[in-house]
Amino acid sequence: MLTSIRFLMIAVAFCTVVAHAQTATGNIMGRVTDSTGAVVTSVEVTALNPATGVTSRTVTDETGLYRFFYLAPATYNLTFTKPGFSTLQRTAIVLRSNDTLTVDVQLAVGNVVEQVEVTGTTPLLETATATTGTVLAGRQMNALPIMQRYTWMTMYLMPGVTSMNGFHIAGQRDRGIGYSMDGIPGTEPVRGGVATNRIMSTTQNAIEEIKIVTTVMPADQGHSAGGMLSATYKSGTNQLHFEGEDRYINDQLLHRAYFNLERSNNPLKYHELSALVSGPVYLPKLYDGRNKTFFLFGWSRHHEKYDQQLFATVPTREMLNGDFSFGGIGLPIYDPATTRQDASGTWVRDPFPGNVIPRNRFDPAVEKFLSNNPWNAPNNLGGSGLITRFGPDLNYGGTSKYRSYRSRYDVKIDQHFSEKNRLFGRFSHVKNRARGTNIALNWELLDGGFVLQPSDQINMVVSDTHMFSPSVINEIRLGANRRKESRTPPGVNENWGQKLGIPGISGETFPSFFNSSGSAFYGATMPGADFYQVTENFVLQDNLTVVRGRHSFKTGYELMRTRANTRAASLPAGVYRFGGTNLPFTPNTGNDFAAFLLGSVVRADFNTALANWLPRWWSHAFYLQDDFTVSPRLTLNAGVRWSYESPFNTKYGQHSQFDPTATDPLTGGMGAITHPGNALANNDFNNFQPRLGAAFRISDKMVLRGGFGMTFIDLFTAGLDQNFEEYFTGVTVQQPSGDPRPAFFLRQGPGPIRYNINPDGTSPFVGSNYGSRSASWYDPKMRSPYVMNWNATYQWQFAQSWLLDLSYQGSGGVGLLNAWNINAIHPDISSDRAVLDRIFQNAQPYRPFPHFGTVNLWSNFGHNTFHSGTVKLEKRFSHGLTMTTFYTRSKAINDADNDGGAGGITYYNRRLEKARAGYDLANRSVTYVTYELPFGHGRKWLNSGGAKDWFLGGWNLSWIQTFQSGTPITFTVAGSPNRYLPTVGVRPNLTGTYDNIKVDNWEIGDRFNNNLKNAMWHINAFAYPAAYTTGAAGRNIIEGPGLIWSQTSIAKVLRFAEKVNLDLRFDVNNVFKRPNFSNPSAAANLTAPGLFGKPTGTVGGWCCLGGQFTATFVARLWF
Repeated sequence: MLTSIRFLMIAVAFCTVVAHAQTATGNIMGRVTDSTGAVVTSVEVTALNPATGVTSRTVTDETGLYRFFYLAPATYNLTFTKPGFSTLQRTAIVLRSNDTLTVDVQLAVGNVVEQVEVTGTTPLLETATATTGTVLAGRQMNALPIMQRYTWMTMYLMPGVTSMNGFHIAGQRDRGIGYSMDGIPGTEPVRGGVATNRIMSTTQNAIEEIKIVTTVMPADQGHSAGGMLSATYKSGTNQLHFEGEDRYINDQLLHRAYFNLERSNNPLKYHELSALVSGPVYLPKLYDGRNKTFFLFGWSRHHEKYDQQLFATVPTREMLNGDFSFGGIGLPIYDPATTRQDASGTWVRDPFPGNVIPRNRFDPAVEKFLSNNPWNAPNNLGGSGLITRFGPDLNYGGTSKYRSYRSRYDVKIDQHFSEKNRLFGRFSHVKNRARGTNIALNWELLDGGFVLQPSDQINMVVSDTHMFSPSVINEIRLGANRRKESRTPPGVNENWGQKLGIPGISGETFPSFFNSSGSAFYGATMPGADFYQVTENFVLQDNLTVVRGRHSFKTGYELMRTRANTRAASLPAGVYRFGGTNLPFTPNTGNDFAAFLLGSVVRADFNTALANWLPRWWSHAFYLQDDFTVSPRLTLNAGVRWSYESPFNTKYGQHSQFDPTATDPLTGGMGAITHPGNALANNDFNNFQPRLGAAFRISDKMVLRGGFGMTFIDLFTAGLDQNFEEYFTGVTVQQPSGDPRPAFFLRQGPGPIRYNINPDGTSPFVGSNYGSRSASWYDPKMRSPYVMNWNATYQWQFAQSWLLDLSYQGSGGVGLLNAWNINAIHPDISSDRAVLDRIFQNAQPYRPFPHFGTVNLWSNFGHNTFHSGTVKLEKRFSHGLTMTTFYTRSKAINDADNDGGAGGITYYNRRLEKARAGYDLANRSVTYVTYELPFGHGRKWLNSGGAKDWFLGGWNLSWIQTFQSGTPITFTVAGSPNRYLPTVGVRPNLTGTYDNIKVDNWEIGDRFNNNLKNAMWHINAFAYPAAYTTGAAGRNIIEGPGLIWSQTSIAKVLRFAEKVNLDLRFDVNNVFKRPNFSNPSAAANLTAPGLFGKPTGTVGGWCCLGGQFTATFVARLWF
């Protein structure tokens, strides 16, 4: 908590940075006329939020227009008053975030004290902008059977979104998606993206609504080239409200996975606990905050316990005493201390008699290690319990325990100083903790999986809105977003080297002991290294709205400071590999655990970080927007946004950059890693982003809208520790090549560890294996990538609460970021078979930079396009029913699905990768419905309470139905007898057309036996490419399995008092138990097809998209 408070103080003190200009408010506007249709000026209009008692006032201008800006999402009553006219009140106007509602009224001549009340429906048409998007109200979100209740899981329900192979909006990359919480970014700073542990979660009961914006955003919105997911929090009201809920799943409520022959009996308990309390700030005799000061506190905890019965292999008592005879069948072991060459020059060793190591030969450091009783004793419970020539096998049975805790809380305060000034502040904190146990281990310190790796996220905002006059309003907003992930294993800075008696090693970490191949001894994964990663955004935003006649001008400035502080994991105390008990260069001899007892080290690696990665950059943005009401039926939107992101740099200039023209100091070759100490790219100042839109009201029930927008994408970084080569150093102590003598014994220590460090604090590459030497090249001419999008929409409100929406949306991403290995072999390097064979055997000398392996160039390589048509039918809440259903036909084409490393055939012809996107869904349809049956208290029938209400009343139903086609698949080659060039991708040839690949009328066969499963693709549709060719099949040439997913919920509301209610609910995921297959293996092995084309898994697990049948019990108390 102290850390949270300190962070809040820092955020306010810095007073820096940008919220996504996506605001969490809405607007109401309209025109006032009299009975003749003439406009009425100087009408006083009041907007009242009856839940809080807060009012806003304005007057109509000379054109009869009135406008309310920056209203919190809520239900409003509008009152229109002018002498000579009857007072008109329009009630129950539901305003959602980022809505601009048009509410036109007609005043009747009369006395002002005469009041006409109209309880009309909320306008459903969007008549003021060209922006496209979908809103999911918090009430509906909580009623739907959405498992695990992450905010981002609502994206499964939104048109314009695909959710296979990551989330993508309007065909764009996932790191282009903006996510805001009350206008403050909620994605992970520095890296961005929408993922479970990298996006800020919320207490879902605290959310007023979730909105997805897909195309043509106004100029005040940035950081959202790939669409925007925005969460708007509720506020307290004049009434005290409480909600408490538990969602519960156990192993009895999980159906067995489709490919499992038997149901798992491993105990599982899953709770999603939450509580919310809100109301006015009221301190008896001290302060009455009704109508002005409100609070909200939300808390939730995801609690998952999973116990699994497992079998493991542990050392036997005999092994721990040096006996490796294994009943006379053990592999012979030899004494590494006797390693020598005989007269013929052959390396030999003396065997241990009877395969038993005398106890006095145990290394003293190992004796101290064993004194901690590291492993559990064998119990032979349920495993094979066999003793083989290599040692025991599955001789211990036990229960592995996995625990996961995700806690989050939100605190919000709203203060209404007057009708002209209001302020709110919110603080949110998310804590993720998870750990598991290794059943083989008795000494907890050795269990790397038991070490907590906590992640904490903090998000906060303070916003003040001031009305200088009805036509001049300013909003200023400060915010911060922080994520920290760390790992502090036991043994850090406890000087275990000295405790164990290994001289001359660092005391910073626990020494790690592994076998000769680098694998753990009997589950002892070792505590490992400590590290931390902190990424932060600080935000300042100011928005000014000025109304002049029919023009509504909005201008503003944003400033964002982004920074990170990461320390790489290092093991300065060493990683030790043990061996040397074999007869040199003789198979089927020796035992590495015997070598460990002797302390015979064949290799030891020591490493340490030389600096922390400390990137820093600023982002600036200005915008100007004019919403011009040309006539009562036509509104034009015109705006421009300018943004600037400072080039990549670090706090102390500690970063690396590959320079193809520099001379390598190690080899003298052209091309070297440099450390320029300044920004790695030029400034990019021409990021102007036009936004144009129009909305034409054909009638009061129909509107045509369309627009175009351009948005630049935040550069972010390719990943943590980008361009940071040579700031991590290591030393290896190992046997000389061809010499089997131990490098050293633990009791001797490795000798002095001297890292090779340059005067500038970097460490050069050591050794001659240049294929393992990598470099990063950040394009000095890097430009901010951008997305252009456009749309055309027709809306028809054909009934009181029904809306038909027909829309076309398109987008194109330009200069998208990817890293390609420019040090690859050119596929046309030679036509001489002898030369090609030499390259196959040793490619390194033929690389453009032979003294490097991978050289990744991070630049504006990518491009994509997207087109879609959507039919959406929406029923807003009335008569207990809410429904949204849509169908989308779309196509996304790209050359890489996401930022980061790109691959394919070759860097030298990247056009070969242009194809359907890996996340493209040609067809997608989703329907979600909630229905309150019209029986019981407060409903149409049986509205009498009593026993009838308890049994027959208060029933609610909900349903989610998803249909979508499969994602495209790229085929690869396996098992070819031909040789192919290293670093060059290879795909198969086709023996026919794409239509010949799929099996007609495919059925899976015996799903429990891979050998008896049927492949959904014909293996004979493919052929191996000739040697040193790349194959003719393209990328993403056919679709994989589609998805049909049904979710339902039935709920009963029990009333215990006038306002106290208990909801009991039963949710079912995948109610029809339909398997939704993940894409099968696409590796075409013509000689041994194996699992080619055979589904072996399903998507979604037990909780997510398309997952297995799962039932959830929900209990919710509220008043």
